[in-house]
Amino acid sequence: SCFDASRAAALVLLLLSLGADYVTYERILSNLTPREDCNSWDAVESIFATAGSEPVLSWWVDGAMHSSQPGDPRQSQEQQQCLEDADLPSVALDRHFSDKGSVANAYARMYDHLLPPRRCAVRSVLEVGIGSVNSNAPSSMDYMKANKLPDYQPGASLRAWQDVFPLAQVLGLDVDAQAMVQGPRISSHVCNTLDVRRVREVLREEQFDFIIDDGLHTPLAQRVTLRALWPHLRPGGLYIIEDVMCKDGAALILLELTQAVQVWTGAATCALITRKLSERPPLRAPRGLDFGSRYNACWAVPPPSGLPPDVCCGRGGIFAAPSDCSKTVRELTECCQWHFMRAARDRPTFYSGTQSRIV
Repeated sequence: SCFDASRAAALVLLLLSLGADYVTYERILSNLTPREDCNSWDAVESIFATAGSEPVLSWWVDGAMHSSQPGDPRQSQEQQQCLEDADLPSVALDRHFSDKGSVANAYARMYDHLLPPRRCAVRSVLEVGIGSVNSNAPSSMDYMKANKLPDYQPGASLRAWQDVFPLAQVLGLDVDAQAMVQGPRISSHVCNTLDVRRVREVLREEQFDFIIDDGLHTPLAQRVTLRALWPHLRPGGLYIIEDVMCKDGAALILLELTQAVQVWTGAATCALITRKLSERPPLRAPRGLDFGSRYNACWAVPPPSGLPPDVCCGRGGIFAAPSDCSKTVRELTECCQWHFMRAARDRPTFYSGTQSRIV
């Protein structure tokens, strides 16, 4: 037989409650075990959790056990209508051609278990990374659109969240002005979450029930983004980081983010699930090894075009071609991280030193 994802989470929770320091659940297919009754979409490939992650796992399991259904007489008329209108995440994500669905990353295998029990309680959703198809923008979806999802359009997952959470306002943040989308209960802003000042300027005092980081997929960016958005997550709210490297990237984060669960759905990367149980950010400020020399290596010599770093890095959501900045896409992505780290605290353009505190 096989476990669905929620039963697997319950097993991991049980073993941790019995004193295990960490637990890894892996779904293993065997030719000796009949699989006819096993819906592989309901399962996940692996779950990894350490001692301290029990509150997240309990939240997951409790939701699966007590999920409300249409027709429950205890629900208000608004909730009854919401339950009838809400779509399953996998259905909504595939309808809007999101890469979180069945065609690409398959994160919907996880979301189908996590989100439906809260579909009428969530009133505000924030996603970082709207899904630009601008080839000049970092982490562009242009390759995905050209090769796997020809009908993809920016904002696919925002539209899906609108269908999954019928009572929620959905906000997207992206570095590319060409990716902006607006509509009923959907809005978006140009905002680089590596720039803490810009995050505060855009979000002000706003808080969200559910935040998804599907922005720049580097450990540094994911760490800085969590710290920037943590004040904007409601107490008890859900925070998910997508596209974390399952070994190196996740391991670095999980050393500190002990109240988190790593889930692998079969994609090239993993997702981390955590909740806001304290106002204090669960990750320390990043430290850049020899930050000054790294920054100088990127920007000390201006490109022949004369473009300054802020233009190369998407000032106002408009990106120059990486070649105009004398860099490959990968080099520009790396260098722009250091640019925004420097700008976050108005530091001098060039400085040296090791283990510099940069946020």
